[in-house]
Amino acid sequence: WAGSDGRGASADIFRHGVTVSYPTHIANLEIVPGQSNELLLVERVTQQEVTKAVHKQLAAWFEDAKIRDEFELVVIDTGPSKGPLTTSALHAATHILIPAEMEELSVEGLYGMLAYWSVNNLQRPSTNPLTLLGIVANKFDNRLPIHKHYYDALSADPGIGKYMLPIKMHYWQDYKEQAMHDAKSVLHLSAGNKTRQEAEALCKLMEERIYGQVGQQMGKPADQSAF
Repeated sequence: WAGSDGRGASADIFRHGVTVSYPTHIANLEIVPGQSNELLLVERVTQQEVTKAVHKQLAAWFEDAKIRDEFELVVIDTGPSKGPLTTSALHAATHILIPAEMEELSVEGLYGMLAYWSVNNLQRPSTNPLTLLGIVANKFDNRLPIHKHYYDALSADPGIGKYMLPIKMHYWQDYKEQAMHDAKSVLHLSAGNKTRQEAEALCKLMEERIYGQVGQQMGKPADQSAF
C-alpha cells in the first residue's frame, strides 16, 4: 500500500488495514516509517470510535497470516504519551521495554506507565500477558548526581527495583548525531566504540529475555515488542 505521497507508513495500518515495509541496508531488517502528522490524524476520532478504529487495529494487523509468517520480531516504537496509539501498541505487543530519564518528571511518569501496563494486563487473557522486559535508564549522565540518585532510589524500590536494568543508555554524542542525514548507525561504529557496545549489550539482553521466555520453537508466531 502506498499513500498519497507514494510511500507506505504506519498510519496506513489504522486507515486502511494494510501498509508496506521497506528494506534497509541491514540484511533481514525492514521498516515501516512513522509520519507524525498522519498519526495525529489517526487519533482524531470520537470516544465511541477509538476502540475499533485505533485500540484494536494494530493487533488485528499482526493477526494477518502473511505478517506473522514473514517477520520473526517486530519492534514498535511508541511516543511517551499514554494516548490511543500507545494503547494500540500495548494491545498488540507481547513484550514491553520502558525507557525513562532519571529526572523528576520522567520518574513520576514512570509510575503512571507501570500502572498503565498493569491495567492492560488485566484486560488480556491470562495466556497472553504483556511481559515487562525491564526499565532502562535513558540519556543517563554520570556527571549528574541527580541521575545516580534516581537510579539508585528506583533500584532499591521494592516494587520497581526488580525491573530496573543494569544497562544504562548514556547520552553519547553518537546518539545525538543520529538525526543527521546519512548518519551511520551506532551498530556500524567501530567495535571499541562505547555507544555501539552499550547498544549491542541492551539488544543482546532483550533478545535473551524475549527468546528465553517464549522458546526457540520453529514456526512460533512473531513477537511484537513495544518500546
